[in-house]
Amino acid sequence: MATTLTHPESAPTAAPPAEAPAAPTVAATASSTAAARRPWPRHLLTAADLDHDAAVELLDTAEHIHAAISGRAVRKLPTLRGRTVVNMFFEDSTRTRISFEAAAKRLSADVINFSAKGSSLSKGESLKD
Repeated sequence: MATTLTHPESAPTAAPPAEAPAAPTVAATASSTAAARRPWPRHLLTAADLDHDAAVELLDTAEHIHAAISGRAVRKLPTLRGRTVVNMFFEDSTRTRISFEAAAKRLSADVINFSAKGSSLSKGESLKD
């Protein structure tokens, strides 16, 4: 399921008329080569997973998102509204946890932080349990 980011000036306040053109999106204003490139990796674990063009596109997209939220009174986008993001940390990492949580909340997600230290994983149970 694809999700697009809506520009602040085109944020819907009521249902648009049926004949209205689609609202411009951040994704649509990002690099036009995105459609020609292979799809993004499902899990981006290291910068080595990106080639030069993909890294530039990622930075351009981040710049567009920043521009989209900088003029808003509430610096959030509805991209992940109604979704839950679960951050799983098997070792303490305060800066990373806070960065991930802040990013998900800026996209309007509900966030659950899971730490292996205080969980049943420390007793040897699996995540399935």
